[in-house]
Amino acid sequence: MDGGRRRLPKFREACVRCSLLRPDPAQQARLVEILDNLIARIAEAEREGRLGEVEGLRVSLAGAEDRLGQINRQAQTAPTSLGMPTTRSTDRE
Repeated sequence: MDGGRRRLPKFREACVRCSLLRPDPAQQARLVEILDNLIARIAEAEREGRLGEVEGLRVSLAGAEDRLGQINRQAQTAPTSLGMPTTRSTDRE
């Protein structure tokens, strides 16, 4: 039993670990929620002496922190203006 706490399904942890994941900035709040949950689960696993689980959760935590960093870097990067293209006139007078 998890004491009434909500746990993340394993597939979501795997998604956070995936290096191909491109995080959606609209999901930033959800990612923070996942981080908080992982931190709480690490603390619980450490108290219970489940060292193997602690290591796996830390890998997931590092992945989630990386995804959150990607979102924050995306927010700081402004789009590059390429300007309006022009055509060259081939008519010579």
